[in-house]
Amino acid sequence: DSARVRLYRVAAGAGAANAPLHVSRRHDCSSLLPIAGGQTDFAPGTEAVGTITVPVRPLDELIAPDDLVRPVLLKLDVQGGELQALQGAGRLLAAVDHVYVEVSFLPLYDGQPLAHAVVEHLAGHGFGLAGTNHPTFDRAGRCVQVDLLFSRLPAAATHLHGRPATEPGLRENGLRETALTEAGQEAETAPYPP
Repeated sequence: DSARVRLYRVAAGAGAANAPLHVSRRHDCSSLLPIAGGQTDFAPGTEAVGTITVPVRPLDELIAPDDLVRPVLLKLDVQGGELQALQGAGRLLAAVDHVYVEVSFLPLYDGQPLAHAVVEHLAGHGFGLAGTNHPTFDRAGRCVQVDLLFSRLPAAATHLHGRPATEPGLRENGLRETALTEAGQEAETAPYPP
């Protein structure tokens, strides 16, 4: 239904600004972050060919949570800017049921937050990892990128032993998740990553 589709000529980010968009020879690799050697080694032909200034806006400024009909899926593939886009979507995330996001395990753009930072941010907003899709590997066999599906956890599963899972001291060894036992009580699972 095209009446429900809105296009915005902006980049998604943590706050409102104007910023350089680093235009790649392959347009789907353009980014607000400078294209690094990791990107051009991994995907030859993606080097920067110029920059243009674009408006950057937080998703919270563009999308009103009350306008959404559930279930809601937020899909992000923004070439290294995933964490910044999520940081600009704090109110929006409260109305989202699932997040599908491309993350990187190796830096492809200068200053790019890697997968663990995105996983931790979404865990802090009540989402748990629900699946993976489309892993891509470099010539050495290392996983470089993957699409991750996160789903909103039940409210009880976002707490560990009665304390919010994002509270300091609960994540020293990596992300910890909880699961509900058949009796409805919380059970702590192994740290992520191990």
